[in-house]
Amino acid sequence: MRHGRQFGQLGAAVVVCLTGLFSSAHADEVVIGRLTASADGGMHAANPMKIKLLDVKPAGITKEPVYLHVPLYGMITMGDAKESQIAVVLDSAPNASTVRVYVDANGNGDLTDDPTVALMPMAVAGAKKAAIGAPAVSRLGAHVKVDARYKSGPGMTTVVSGLTVLVTGMELAYNRDYSRTGKLTIGTRVYRMALIDQAMDGRYGNYKHEAGQPAKVSLLIDRNGNGEFDLPGEANDIAKPFRLGVGSYEVATIDNKGTTISLKRSMTSAKETMAPSDMLVGGDCISFDTETTAGKKVSFPADYKGRVVLLDFWAVWCPPCRAEVPNIVQVYNLAHPEGFDMLGISLDKAGDKQVLADYTMEQGMTWPEVFDGGFWMAEIAQLYGVESIPHSLLVDGDTGQILAMGDKLRGDGLATSVAKALALKKK
Repeated sequence: MRHGRQFGQLGAAVVVCLTGLFSSAHADEVVIGRLTASADGGMHAANPMKIKLLDVKPAGITKEPVYLHVPLYGMITMGDAKESQIAVVLDSAPNASTVRVYVDANGNGDLTDDPTVALMPMAVAGAKKAAIGAPAVSRLGAHVKVDARYKSGPGMTTVVSGLTVLVTGMELAYNRDYSRTGKLTIGTRVYRMALIDQAMDGRYGNYKHEAGQPAKVSLLIDRNGNGEFDLPGEANDIAKPFRLGVGSYEVATIDNKGTTISLKRSMTSAKETMAPSDMLVGGDCISFDTETTAGKKVSFPADYKGRVVLLDFWAVWCPPCRAEVPNIVQVYNLAHPEGFDMLGISLDKAGDKQVLADYTMEQGMTWPEVFDGGFWMAEIAQLYGVESIPHSLLVDGDTGQILAMGDKLRGDGLATSVAKALALKKK
C-alpha cells in the first residue's frame, strides 16, 4: 500500500535535465548537429503569418496572367539572398464567387509559369473558433512549394520549402509546411531533434530577439524518447541558454538554412520547464540544486558523475517506506563501493527534522537526506509531481538518464536494477 495525495497543476519553474545529448567533457567543447531540410512535414504555427497586400505592382514582376478582378500584391521573404522575396497575388473582390491566388514560386518574376494554386476549403491548425451566433468565416487554402533562396559564396542556393497559403475574405496569410529534422548522438544515446522557424522567413540564423519577445527559432529535442516532440517541455528558445544534460548550452553557430547547428557550454545557468509526466525510463530527469540536512549543497545529477544514483522520495511517518528501508540499506552497503549513491528526499512534516535524523541513524541510512518540512508540499516532491510514496528514480549521474523508476525499484527489483546499471556503467 502506498501513501498518496493528489496535486493540482504545479506553477513552480522546473529545471530540465536533458541528458546525454552532448558531450560534457570540456567547457570549451563545441558540438555540431546536422539536420535535413524537407519541403513537407513541418509543424504549423498556431497563428498564420499575415501578408501585407497593396494594389501597387512590385518592380520584380515581369509577366502576369489575365486577372478577373483588381489584383492585390504581397511579398513573402524566404531565405537571406538578395532575391529572397516571393511575390504573391490575390485576385479577388468583396463577395466574389471566384478567387484566385498566384505565387511566383521560382522567383523569376513570371507569374504564368508556376504551378496552379488550387484553393479549397481548409481546416487550419490553431484557428480560433467563431463565437456562438457569429457568421461562419470562409477560409480557403492551398499547399504550395516555393524556392527559399540563400547566399552561397558568390552565388545562391535554393531549398524547396512548402507553405500553406490561406485566403480569408480579402486577406492573405501563410503557414509553414517545411521542416528541419535530424539526430544527435552521444555515446549509446540517440536523440531526435528539429528546428522550428517561428518567424517563418526561412532565416534560421536570425534567432536573436529582445527580452520578452517570443522565440524566432526553437530547437525541439525528444527528451523522453517517446518518438514525439512534447510541447512546451521539449522546446528551447535558442536565443537563450538552455539545459542539456548536467550543464547549460547556447548556440555557437547556426546556418541560415537551418541545416547545421553548433552548441557550446554556457557560463549562464539555464532553467526550463518540463512536466513530471514527461519523465519516462530512458528519458531525462529534472535537475535541481538543494541542500542536505548536513548543510551540504547538492546539484542533482551533476554532482554524481561516474555514479548511479537513486533519488528516493519517502518519509518516516510512511509505513510502506519504512518497510523498504532494510532492503535499501542492504543494497546501498553492497553497491556503494561499486559506484552506487543515494539521495533521500524526505516528505516529513515541519518540526520533524530530529525525528528524521534519529531514524536514519538507527537504521544505518548513511546517505544524504534533503528535508524542508514541507510534507506533501516539499519543494522537490512538487518538482517531480510526487503523488504517493515510496517513489524512486534510478539515474545515470553522467547523463541524467532515468534508468528505472517506480515499482521496479521496490523489493528485489532494486538490487536487480542497480546491478544492471552498474554493469552497463563499466562497459
